[in-house]
Amino acid sequence: MTEVSDYRRPARVGIAINTVIALGVGSIPLLDRGGPSLDEDWLRGLGLIGILLIPPLLAAVGLRWPGALLPAGVVSIPMCLMSFSFILFPLLIPASLYLVAYGDAKVTFKARVPAPLVAVLTVALLFAAFFSLFLHEDPYCYEIVQRKDGSTFERSVRSSVDQGTASLGYFSSGYGGGRRVIESGCSSDSVTGTEAATSLGLVVIAGASAAFLSAPRKKLHV
Repeated sequence: MTEVSDYRRPARVGIAINTVIALGVGSIPLLDRGGPSLDEDWLRGLGLIGILLIPPLLAAVGLRWPGALLPAGVVSIPMCLMSFSFILFPLLIPASLYLVAYGDAKVTFKARVPAPLVAVLTVALLFAAFFSLFLHEDPYCYEIVQRKDGSTFERSVRSSVDQGTASLGYFSSGYGGGRRVIESGCSSDSVTGTEAATSLGLVVIAGASAAFLSAPRKKLHV
């Protein structure tokens, strides 16, 4: 029992750290009000949270079936590169803890598929889930309009052409009543509902298949 408790301890610490990072980083799109709409922020946030939560979920499975700890650790390493900044580099901490836990675990059963192959499959599916968020270019533009009383509201426009003469700091002909555009911007891509659904579907497949394949083989009784 001592050996089981020892390998579970670093795994549990890794799960806690990993979950905090996933929820924290995934919530950034929800806090970034530079985009055109809250709906698209939610889609981006949910897609990212779903991907980042796979390692701690696999590690949780690994508390019972230690073979799942290897894919949990391996998957976390390339996830550090999903961002162009260093914001995801702390994932190396739970990744190391999962691998340490896997090394300390005493696997007394044969899994359906060897852990290294499960890790490769999971990495492939999660990267497919990440890049599916950018399957198609969906450009958008937005503008933030200030009312006469100082309050603001956000308006999404289809493209920079649709913005017309609603230039920053000038009264927009589409509003009137002393309202003016105080901020505007464009992006070459946005996350659509289809892209988000595809990504979350691949995330579910990745997590379910890794958990299933890491489970012990069942002997067939004839």
